[in-house]
Amino acid sequence: FVHGLLSAAGSELNFNVGVVVKEEENARLAVKMLTGAAASSPPKLLKRMNLLNASLRHDRELFLGLLTLQYAPELRVARPALDALLNEDVGLLLVIASYVTHPRSCLFQFGGFMGQVWD
Repeated sequence: FVHGLLSAAGSELNFNVGVVVKEEENARLAVKMLTGAAASSPPKLLKRMNLLNASLRHDRELFLGLLTLQYAPELRVARPALDALLNEDVGLLLVIASYVTHPRSCLFQFGGFMGQVWD
């Protein structure tokens, strides 16, 4: 999963699925996008910090927290005020997001993946 891209072109890649096809010498990874508008384009060069691995629990939790921040109606309304109060600290925003949805499970992304539901 791609996350944390801020540029106009890069933000379109956020929350899309991709697969690493090769590692470049400049510490970037060539990622072939599997979903979204970029699926038919050549591989994108991304930093490791902008990629999440679905097989790692920590990365899944981060992904679910980021999805909650982006799409939960309660946080979308409160986000401008929270950004101002917390100086846009994403770590604190993720802690707050963890209380908005419970239990943290992602059926629409991981349902049926390897025959189990990831939480």
